[in-house]
Amino acid sequence: MRRIFFAFSIALAAAPVRAEVLDVAAATCSDLGHHAARRFYAFWFDGYLAAKQGRTVSDGEKMEQRMERVAKACEANPAQKLLPLIEKEK
Repeated sequence: MRRIFFAFSIALAAAPVRAEVLDVAAATCSDLGHHAARRFYAFWFDGYLAAKQGRTVSDGEKMEQRMERVAKACEANPAQKLLPLIEKEK
């Protein structure tokens, strides 16, 4: 039994893993459609802006406020790209 488990473990470990490729620059407002995506983009954009601004601390309240403004701007045009909107944020 132990050998079967070991062989099965090795077989699973050798299976290829495929990472999902995501082009954030191509993301549009319609990609903010569900809560999980919105949360992902909020964290990604906060990190993106932090790197551009040279800061190392994240403020969750400001992050949420930024995403609220971006979401509001998206209501008018769901096909609009997200990156230009977030780059306007400070």
